[in-house]
Amino acid sequence: MAEPKKERKSLPLLKKKNTERVPSRLSRIMRRVAAAAVLLLFLQIILGNTFLYGNNAFGILLKITTVISIIGTIAYYSLRIIIFMKSRLLWRVRRRLIITYLFIGLTPILLLTVFEVISMFSVSAEAMARILAVQIVSSEKRLLENTKSLANGLSGIDPSSPRFQAFLDEQMATIHASLPKARCAIWRSGISSKAFKQPADITSNPTADSSKINSGFSDSLPEWLQAKTEWSGFIRGSRGDTGWQSLRAVVKKKNLVILTEFPIDASYTQRLTEETGITVQPEDYEHIKVETSRGNVVISETSGESKSSNGTGSRFLYPVVFSATKWKDGTPDDIFVPMSFSWSPREASKQLLGKSELGQHLRVGLVGIGITFIVVELIALLIAVLMTRAVTGTVHELYTATEYITYGNFNYRARVRSRDQLGELAEAFNDMSEHIETLLEERVERERLEREVEIAAEVQSKLFPRELPRLPTVEIAAECRAARGVAGDYYDCLMLSPGHMLLALGDVSGKGLSASLVMSNLQASFRAQATMMTERSLLSDGRPQTGNIASDRSMGHRPVRPYSYGTVSRMTSVINEQLCQSMEANRFATLFLGLYDEPNRTLYYTNSGHNAAMLIHSDGSIERLERGGMMVGAFDWATFEEAYTTISPDAVLIVFSDGLTEARSLDGEEYGDERLVRFAIDHRYLPADRLLDAIFQEVDNWTGSREREDDQTLVVVKAAIPATAIPLPL
Repeated sequence: MAEPKKERKSLPLLKKKNTERVPSRLSRIMRRVAAAAVLLLFLQIILGNTFLYGNNAFGILLKITTVISIIGTIAYYSLRIIIFMKSRLLWRVRRRLIITYLFIGLTPILLLTVFEVISMFSVSAEAMARILAVQIVSSEKRLLENTKSLANGLSGIDPSSPRFQAFLDEQMATIHASLPKARCAIWRSGISSKAFKQPADITSNPTADSSKINSGFSDSLPEWLQAKTEWSGFIRGSRGDTGWQSLRAVVKKKNLVILTEFPIDASYTQRLTEETGITVQPEDYEHIKVETSRGNVVISETSGESKSSNGTGSRFLYPVVFSATKWKDGTPDDIFVPMSFSWSPREASKQLLGKSELGQHLRVGLVGIGITFIVVELIALLIAVLMTRAVTGTVHELYTATEYITYGNFNYRARVRSRDQLGELAEAFNDMSEHIETLLEERVERERLEREVEIAAEVQSKLFPRELPRLPTVEIAAECRAARGVAGDYYDCLMLSPGHMLLALGDVSGKGLSASLVMSNLQASFRAQATMMTERSLLSDGRPQTGNIASDRSMGHRPVRPYSYGTVSRMTSVINEQLCQSMEANRFATLFLGLYDEPNRTLYYTNSGHNAAMLIHSDGSIERLERGGMMVGAFDWATFEEAYTTISPDAVLIVFSDGLTEARSLDGEEYGDERLVRFAIDHRYLPADRLLDAIFQEVDNWTGSREREDDQTLVVVKAAIPATAIPLPL
């Protein structure tokens, strides 16, 4: 493998692809809209106080147009920027993988963090609300127990005696020790008058006339309480009621009904704050000011903003929810928020973990776990980045290598960064590049050979007769179809003299260029022998013999029979000797050689190992021309036998190579001699050229899409004009 640095020297060969895009129609329109938006905005800044932008139809339309154009421009170019940034940011695989890792790694952490925060808020807030609820319920129970104790004590004392008031003041002082601002109202059965004590009256002037103080209650108990012996709970009255938000307890004892009330106000919430450490404030309690005058209760709203006495700052307020009862009708309130408290992580941790040594250890432990999680996440992120670089580094190398290959530099080799699957992929890519380079060289060589084959085919085409002889008694058609550009088959038709035609069809062993070279050798030998035979047939004055011996003698010449029985066999023997001298031992050719004597309609032939030519007579009978000998070019001692036959009127002579009969169908079945014979018999009435085309078409239909495996050569001789029979020479 080549050194990477050495390969980097060819980097300047890379060219950037032209990625410029023609602006779309929408882009061109939005450019004009953006220019119009800038112009309109500038005009509005300059001429905003003029009549152009006044409260008239034109001014309103101009303002609307300005706003729409600005919004459209901002939206369009924002989208373009997002698409551009996305294409720039996500083009590299490394960035895609990093973003993927971030989504995969950080999204669960973010979701878990949000879940933990929500859970911590909910659990801690509910825990703090539970602490306050326990304190309030405890206050309710104390209020009920104190009311019971008061009822038990007062039930045995005559209400008209001074001892009744003294015991009441004594018990209220005891109640105020645990529940400041508690109030009491007492009814005696059948008596509508009542005694009501407020904390100030008891502490400052215990003997004050209770009739001067209005309790804010009705003269009698609500109907829903008259059947109960005892009851306690939250009361949510109207804002006109002094106890619109309070704890109340009712106890019936003998002929007395005692009601105690404890208001949920700022002093109580301050006390809860001190006892629990939770910053508590009542619900809008500071907005209400109670004034008493002549037995009437006056409710007035304070002016200004509502401020909590405890100052929650930026903390989150969380409600304490209780079920309450409406005092007038006893119907329940589904939701009742007597107070709220401020929540913060610091206060939540103080409430949950406390100030004990164990709580401090837990707090330190949680902080340590959080730091550990963050460190682990950072390490995981670092590992993800390193793994991403390992992956994308090889991908980038492969991309660079493909760019080099795109511009034809197959010498570049991708750098192998790791010994893993990606490294194997890079090595496989380098091997592929090397193989591509080799294949390109082979392709160039093959194209050169194909060009040489084309040239050889052009040269070979000139070896075949350009024009076939035209005879009065027969018509001739011939064609050779090569399997590999150039053919190893050969056919030829030569006129030796008027009325005498030499016909040959040979098939050289093998295919391709080597067979075509042997074929050219065969053609040269055949043409040489034909030329010699033509020269021997000339008279002394250089004219060809007419074939009429008496006529030639009358002209003072000594005629000879230039073409007699045995001429074809002798010619075949000479060709065999010449081929044996010029060809290798493993090369040979089959040859059908015939001499047609037109005056006698006789064909002299020798079949040297070739497929037997078929002579189809006018009645449809078949004569196979098989006599001859072995192939030529193999043994110089070979002898060849000659035979002759008569080509009767309307007879058809078919000479062919084995490429036709051995043509295979898609199933691998050969076409065969029998099919060729039957087809030729059925179509023997056709002219020679049309019969030749029909046979080739029949064979092509048989083979279908199968590639031609061997050269296919066919010569058709069709007898047309009758002639007077002439005795054959012996």
